[in-house]
Amino acid sequence: SFSFCASDSVLIGTDMGSDYTYAWNPVSSPLSQIMVLQGGDYKVEITNDLTNCSIEKIVSVVEIPMPIVELGNDHKLCEGDSVQLENEENNLGGTLNWKGLKLGQLGSSESIVAKQSDVYILELSTGGDCNAKDIVEVIIKPIQQVDLGKDKAFCSGEEVVIDAGATSNELLWNNDSDKEIITVNEGGQYWVTLIDGNCSSSDTINVTEYNYPTIEWENNNLGLTACFESIRGIVLAVKDSVIYDYAWLPNGENSNSILVNAGGIYEVTISNEICSTTDRVKFVDYCETTFFIPNSFTPNGDLLNDTFKPEGTYIGEYSMDIFNRWGELIFSTSDLQKGWDGTVNGNDVQQDVYVWRVKYKSNAPGSKPNEVSRLGHVSVVR
Repeated sequence: SFSFCASDSVLIGTDMGSDYTYAWNPVSSPLSQIMVLQGGDYKVEITNDLTNCSIEKIVSVVEIPMPIVELGNDHKLCEGDSVQLENEENNLGGTLNWKGLKLGQLGSSESIVAKQSDVYILELSTGGDCNAKDIVEVIIKPIQQVDLGKDKAFCSGEEVVIDAGATSNELLWNNDSDKEIITVNEGGQYWVTLIDGNCSSSDTINVTEYNYPTIEWENNNLGLTACFESIRGIVLAVKDSVIYDYAWLPNGENSNSILVNAGGIYEVTISNEICSTTDRVKFVDYCETTFFIPNSFTPNGDLLNDTFKPEGTYIGEYSMDIFNRWGELIFSTSDLQKGWDGTVNGNDVQQDVYVWRVKYKSNAPGSKPNEVSRLGHVSVVR
C-alpha cells in the first residue's frame, strides 16, 4: 500500500522488466508505474509475454488529509495588552508546535497568549510529511505611562498642583481639563487619561483637604500682669485633642499646657497631619516696690527691736542718714541690711527723737527704675 498527502500525488506499481506488460484499472495505462492523485484501490493485471501467464494485484492508496493552519491577521496591540493565538481551522488530530522568531520554542498547547512583539509560527503535523504552518506578527506599541505621583493633601483655603508630566499626547482629566498641570482647591479623587492613537494610560491621585486647627484657650489667664517672684506660676492651656500635636515657644514643650514662670511672649502651634495654627500670649512680669520704716526702737540689748532698720522689696540703690536734733550726721549706711543700733562712736545716744533721710531706687520687675527720697523721725526709747 501507498500513502500521500492530499493535493499531492504518489507513484505506484513495480517495474518487473521488459518481458511483462501491464494493464491498470480504473486508470488505463500500460506502464509498470502510474502517478495517482486520489486515494483508493488500483488493480493492475501483469502478463508474462513469454509464457502468456497473467496475475492481478490490487494496490491500496491512502490519501492523508492535508492539515490547515490559519492564525488570522497580524495584531497591533497597546503596551500592557495581550492576544490569544490559536488555529482558526478545526483539524482532527495532529501535533502542534509553537515558536517565535525571537522567543524560540513556545510549546505545543492549543493556544498561546502573546504579550511581546514577535513573529509567531504555528506548525501542524498529521503524520508523515503532511505538515502545515502559518505565521502571524504581533506588534506591541509602547505608550507613555502617566504618573501623578503620591497622594497629596492641603489646607482649606489653599491650592494643590497636580502634574501629569510633559507629553505630546492628548490628555483628559476627570474635571474636563486637557492641560498637563491642573490646580485644585477641593479634596477628592482626580484622574487623567493619556491618549495615543488607540492606546491610552491613566493614573489616579487622592487629594485630601484638611481644616486648620482652631485654638481654644481653656482659661482666662491670657495677657496677665503678675509678679512671678511671688507666685508659683500661671498655667497656660489650650483644649486638648488627640488629633493635634502641640509645640510651645520659647520653652519647647509639646503638651497642651505649660506653666508660665516669667514674663514674655508665649507662642503655641497646634497642627494636624499637614495644617497648623499659631497663637501668642504676652505676660507682663510686674512687681511693686514695698518700703517700711519704723517710728521707734528700743536699743536696750534685749534683742527685741534693738536696731532701727527699714525693710522692703525690690530696693536697688539705697542710702540712709540719721541726724540729731541739731542737724549733725550721726549715722550713715548704703546697706539695707545694716541698721542703726542707737550709738555714736560706740556710746549710747540719749532717749530722743532723731531725723532720718532715706534715698532708694526701685528695681521691681516690669517697672522703670524710680528714685525715691523720704524724710522722717524715729524715737529712741530706753
